[in-house]
Amino acid sequence: MSKKIGKRIFQGFLMILLSVVTGQYAAGGEQEKILLILHSYAPDYAWTRQLHQGIISVLANEKISMRYRVEYMDTKNFINDEYLDRLLEMYKVKYADTHFDAIVVTDNNALNFISKHKEELFPGIKIVAAGINSISVLPVDLENIHIIIEKVAYGRTLEQALRINPDVENIYIIVDDTTTGRALKNEMAYELVPYRQRYTVRFLPQDSIENLEEFLSHRTDKDLVYVLTYFRDATGRVFTDLEATLRLARASTVPIYVSWDFQMESGALGGCLVSAASHGEKAASVLLDLWRGKAVSGIIENGDELNRCIFDYNVLVRFGISEDRLFPETILLHKPLSFYEKHRQVLKVSALFIAVLTVIISLLVMNLKKQRIINMKNTAIIKLDRELIETQQELVLTLGEVIEVRSRETANHVKRVAKTSRLLANQIGLSTQEVEMLESISPMHDVGKIGIEETILHKAGKLNSKEFDRMKEHTLIGYDILHCSDRQFFIAASIIAHQHHERWDGKGYPQGLKGEDIHIFARITKLVDVYDALMNERVYKKPWPSDKTLHFIRQEKGKMFDPALVDIFFENIDAIQAIQENYGKKEKGVISVQDRSEPDTV
Repeated sequence: MSKKIGKRIFQGFLMILLSVVTGQYAAGGEQEKILLILHSYAPDYAWTRQLHQGIISVLANEKISMRYRVEYMDTKNFINDEYLDRLLEMYKVKYADTHFDAIVVTDNNALNFISKHKEELFPGIKIVAAGINSISVLPVDLENIHIIIEKVAYGRTLEQALRINPDVENIYIIVDDTTTGRALKNEMAYELVPYRQRYTVRFLPQDSIENLEEFLSHRTDKDLVYVLTYFRDATGRVFTDLEATLRLARASTVPIYVSWDFQMESGALGGCLVSAASHGEKAASVLLDLWRGKAVSGIIENGDELNRCIFDYNVLVRFGISEDRLFPETILLHKPLSFYEKHRQVLKVSALFIAVLTVIISLLVMNLKKQRIINMKNTAIIKLDRELIETQQELVLTLGEVIEVRSRETANHVKRVAKTSRLLANQIGLSTQEVEMLESISPMHDVGKIGIEETILHKAGKLNSKEFDRMKEHTLIGYDILHCSDRQFFIAASIIAHQHHERWDGKGYPQGLKGEDIHIFARITKLVDVYDALMNERVYKKPWPSDKTLHFIRQEKGKMFDPALVDIFFENIDAIQAIQENYGKKEKGVISVQDRSEPDTV
């Protein structure tokens, strides 16, 4: 008998030794940690899902050998003593042989449950609690429990609401009769004390959601509505996290303010919101500090850093609320992208291009100043002035050619447009300065093509309606690039880029301008650009015969073109045709923006 006892003692010793060795060398020498995450509510509740994601996101980035178990108490749907007793019995059986290194609980129901039964279920285990509503309702026994208080920014949200609507006289608060709802009501009642002197403050009594909808449908700008949690109405019906707020927001004739980020996307205007994910991340950080041996407070009240002011842009628009009334740090959901955000890359390239051009011009100007100082009384300064002007014109012409080359247009196209525009400007009696300027800036009329995708610019066939609409945007892009300066040169260039597809009869784009509302520079450029496009060869067509082209110009007199300009055009047709011959009439290219944008010319 003594031999058997000795054998069993030896075997037991070996098993203990093996378990110690295995524990020491598992996961690279560090013993694996086991964590229990106990949620008050079910995973169909967005708040719970976001808390859980916040916890896991932090733990997943740590180099700790760990596994965790997750339990959902589902106390939004079940919260009676019999149910809680059954949960207790189930957890006793389920975890009788499991030793947890820590427990994370979320929301008040789980905290109340675990503090009441922790010695019965998990004696001596460190517990971290997140999403806890109020210090006044905390359990008595807080040994080994570290609680992150969910500090709701009621006052900050009310300040924002009253800033939006300074005419408010009545403040209505909607909250359910759940455990969380009662705790929140007590908290907010304290926060509302300063407001009761000036406003009529009322917590709406428990009622059916239909009656609440009816009440909200008759509110005016004298009323402010603040919805806390509302998951169960007076009839006992349980709602999902967005369902009740969505119904109330749709029925309300005034904006609805809320306190939790999961309530957004429900039609509520917003507020200074508690972030569930941030509370989950904080809980995981506190847990890691405990495992590392750091000193951690039992009550952690730093909720303000976990709150953000978030508002829904669509709801602002619905109620006609100006963004100027919001706090500067406010985040706007669903706000449409600005022109810059949509075309960020194109504008950056354009800005770089203009910057290079500006540097070149600046260098030329600096060089001119130096020469003027050296040759102040020398007649060479006149030649230098002219050289600077010609250089600037050459730079602009080169820029126009670069833009045309990108769309595979011919380089001489912009030269012909510039020379022919100068000729017509002279004949209609523009000043010498205006004539010079028009010749210089007309090559920039299609600068907006830099922002059009090459798949559209290089398409040999006919554009579809969507592509055609995109192509038309080159007028807007060109305008945005050029109107950035208050110098007359850039102002005039931006006008041509913007208006050179307008028609005399008002059927053009992008503004639908009509008659003399279209700048004379743009009217001249349009006529010259169309004429040149028809007279020269493209891959999609042969050049039109001169008589056919001139017939088209006459036919569009008073429709597409300024009738007075058309008359002057034909009075000078010999000189215009000479420009065509001098600058290479027979060239090959692809469909130009003018061709694509004027289907009648095809």
